[in-house]
Amino acid sequence: MARTWTYDQAASLAPDAASLKAGQGHSAPRKWSSLGTDGTLIWGLAQGSGAEPYQSQVDLSEPAFKCSCPSRKFPCKHGLGLLLLYASHPSVCPTQSRPAWVEEWLAKRTERAAKAVAKAESTPPAPADPAAQGKRREKREKNIQEGVAFLEGWLRDLVRQGLTTAAAPGYGFWDATARRMVDAQAPGLARRVRALASVINRPSTPEALVYAELGRLHLLLAAYSRRHDLSAEWRAELESQIGWTTDQDELKAQPGTSSGWYIAAQTLQEEDRLITRTSYLFSHDGRPAKVLEFTHATQAAVSALALGRWVQAELVFFPGVAPLRAVLKSPPHDLAGQPPSALWRCEEVLSAYAARLALTPLSEALPVLVQLIPERRGERWWLRDEDGGALPIARNFSQGWELLACSGGSRIELCGTWNGVELTPLSLIQENGAIALTASSL
Repeated sequence: MARTWTYDQAASLAPDAASLKAGQGHSAPRKWSSLGTDGTLIWGLAQGSGAEPYQSQVDLSEPAFKCSCPSRKFPCKHGLGLLLLYASHPSVCPTQSRPAWVEEWLAKRTERAAKAVAKAESTPPAPADPAAQGKRREKREKNIQEGVAFLEGWLRDLVRQGLTTAAAPGYGFWDATARRMVDAQAPGLARRVRALASVINRPSTPEALVYAELGRLHLLLAAYSRRHDLSAEWRAELESQIGWTTDQDELKAQPGTSSGWYIAAQTLQEEDRLITRTSYLFSHDGRPAKVLEFTHATQAAVSALALGRWVQAELVFFPGVAPLRAVLKSPPHDLAGQPPSALWRCEEVLSAYAARLALTPLSEALPVLVQLIPERRGERWWLRDEDGGALPIARNFSQGWELLACSGGSRIELCGTWNGVELTPLSLIQENGAIALTASSL
């Protein structure tokens, strides 16, 4: 049985907006000949500018793409168009035997995978030099501590000047401080400075959120300076937020959490030519997880996690006080299922967030699944429950009317993040999948 795909899930694999538009132009049956599937792969011939048509094929299980066109985009417009066509009209790909060129591609992939496994088994990693590692860590700790000391003084000056004055400087004011944190080998602090700039300079931001972000940054700096007095879990939490990296190979060697996971939302962001795909997953019992995948802008940004799908996967959570971020220990496999149970009452969202804050006041926004009713009150959109409780939607969310139209005045299921002040919708959950509600920054 071939893996089923929705149109939105296929579209989420586009490397950029231009590729999606071009792929949509190649998602009509008239653009293709010799279409077929064997239940795992789909293929077809797309006529290009040359005499010979391009041979395009997609492995639905990963997904993986191959096309004979000269495009450097991955997936190219032909591969993306083929998957979009299959997602919309799977019957256009009749079941049949693979042609020779598809067999050749599959054989080469199998051979490469076998060679990679053999190489990994025959070439054990070189043993680490503990002395050299210790010196590098000691040097970095010194750089970070100097960065923390600078940022503490900078933050005191910022608060002393007042929030109105803080909003006046241009982007360079914030970027210079963020870059100094990068030089201090504290990329986590750099991200927080840039996030603080975004919060302060956005006119619609509630003051409570500004104060909360300032407080969290101050608390992080103070806690990091006395981290050696804290538990191992708290040291791991603080180091992660400062920007110390965890060896993912070592992490994957640890026991994981195996479950069915629903991919409820995805976002794409690009910063300094690095594309970050963030997937928000929920287990059967509602446990959230956040998986980050990084790709350079010049490389393919294809993920094994497709929006709106159930997968069987083993996740290993990063160490910390209240782990949320995780990595895939092994490739996921498709499952059939319905989205996990959503929260129907606003009080449940507040309680879940409060419970997380009780574990760590440094907590980031909490991913939540809710079934609530969108409602317009004055100039603000809200999500209310049937008991009269209501949560404000983020002011910069621009699709309130679309939510209302989809709801028809009744509950709709959404995945979003709640930061204690406002809820940012990320996707609309439907029976046949999910629809992204956030535009990528690509």
